[in-house]
Amino acid sequence: ILAITFTTAAASVLTKRLGYKIGYAGTLHSFLLRLLNENAGLVNFAPGIGVVDEVMQEQILLQIRTDQRYRGTEASLEEALRKHCSTMADSSPANLVAAAYRLRLRRSNSIDFDGILHYGKLLVDKLAESNAFQWTHCAVDELQDASDQHMAIYRAMPCDKKFWVGDKNQGIFSFLGSNVHHIMEAAASGASVVRMETNYRCCRAVCRASSAFI
Repeated sequence: ILAITFTTAAASVLTKRLGYKIGYAGTLHSFLLRLLNENAGLVNFAPGIGVVDEVMQEQILLQIRTDQRYRGTEASLEEALRKHCSTMADSSPANLVAAAYRLRLRRSNSIDFDGILHYGKLLVDKLAESNAFQWTHCAVDELQDASDQHMAIYRAMPCDKKFWVGDKNQGIFSFLGSNVHHIMEAAASGASVVRMETNYRCCRAVCRASSAFI
């Protein structure tokens, strides 16, 4: 069983409540990074992939932009970085910076947070094609916070059973790319829907008061 949680703290709570550790419990980034290290050669990396955090990413990009005297817009550069291009075929200023950045990460066998999702999706596709994806059941918590990119990865996982948990009324991370419509579409796609309507966090008086207020 593969369990994807929104935070590492949630994964810890999940495993403690169960009393044992299921196949894997953690965030999507942590799971994909583990998968990438275990199958690094399939996506042309070496084991022991380093992770570049946002501070390091800004430092590397600043150096490259200075060296190339970049005068383009931030939007153009962000768009070029999303393409994960490591070639100089496109000679636009933004692509030259992005390509130099990707090449530098490759040479140091490193990856950034967005790259974990990008290469993780490529790896999941490869493992699915070769029937080498070992998890048969997948549970995803807080599905209302999944982005289009996250959802593409979840759908690509060739699990026999997928169990998605979430609440469309708690979709508050659209500014980070989440798309609450995914959980609504899942509920409308013919999946079995189980509504969790018992509140274990509040006493009845609090539930009544909040319901009356709303």
